[in-house]
Amino acid sequence: MGKVPENIGRPVVGRAKTIIVLDTADSQIGVVSEIFVRTSSDENADRLVYRGPVKFKDSSKKHLKSVVLPIVDRITSNLGNPLKNYEISIKNIGATALAGIGIEISGFSADMPILLSLISTSLQVGIRQDVVCTGHVASIDGDLAPVRGISAKLDAAHSTPEILAFVLPDMEKDRSLVSSDCFQKKYTIRSKIFAKNCLLMLLFLLLQQQL
Repeated sequence: MGKVPENIGRPVVGRAKTIIVLDTADSQIGVVSEIFVRTSSDENADRLVYRGPVKFKDSSKKHLKSVVLPIVDRITSNLGNPLKNYEISIKNIGATALAGIGIEISGFSADMPILLSLISTSLQVGIRQDVVCTGHVASIDGDLAPVRGISAKLDAAHSTPEILAFVLPDMEKDRSLVSSDCFQKKYTIRSKIFAKNCLLMLLFLLLQQQL
């Protein structure tokens, strides 16, 4: 494994790491990626605008607008800040070998990192870059639901030296979504953090200065 950059834990505003799972003919491949969010100055545009080569299905866009964005707006307005419009993009930092493959976000496992990036941008608070997260934000109260592909995501996090922690939904209710050897492997990531609610995890972990 490569050397970990000394400043990898430095918080960055509007950027959260996640892992996108690509289905191949006989397996799943996890690709460490970054969610980028910035505010949009176009007041006539949609509240959420998607940029870049990674596409979002209409069902994912609808969910982000109806469930994830209201959480961001509630936090923003409660702190006395104006509501904003945002631009969202995904950069596949681990996909140089897969550069020719078009990627489309069709599920909800990117909900959590998108939510974190949105709030980070809105409040101008940095997110640690040695943490990767995944999870379906299932309600406007921030409840997290399990997602598929956890085994492939853990393998991808393990093979990325700068990842020290992996935040994922609590899998106790449905371990069928994870291969049987997933919890028995010895991973080099420092910790697997199981969360039931993204708001508590957000305030306690990813937006703080140190793990």
